[in-house]
Amino acid sequence: MVRWFDKVLGIQHLAPTLSWNVAWIRFVRFYLLDMLWAYALVFAVYVVINDKAIKLWKVLLGAGILSVLMETIQLSPFIHGTFDFYDILAEFVAELIAAFAINKLITGEETNEKK
Repeated sequence: MVRWFDKVLGIQHLAPTLSWNVAWIRFVRFYLLDMLWAYALVFAVYVVINDKAIKLWKVLLGAGILSVLMETIQLSPFIHGTFDFYDILAEFVAELIAAFAINKLITGEETNEKK
């Protein structure tokens, strides 16, 4: 996926010479994919449960725990990966954004049902 982003951004031939100090390049390369994963996770859990009575904070809590677990598991010698606290922070922000989006959808549906 990172290679695809490099290609889309037109930096695949520049990647070896890029300055990784450029904030937007670091964000796209290192955090955006984690954020997309976490955002999709919250929506997927909410859709799979498919119960409007479930509290959104429970979905958010479950996704947050899974995100922390997935990142922490990278500390083990059996899983190849790099533990990064900022990944957890980026995932948490994306999960909050997803929760706000779901909440907006829910309140919008309730408003439309009352009409």
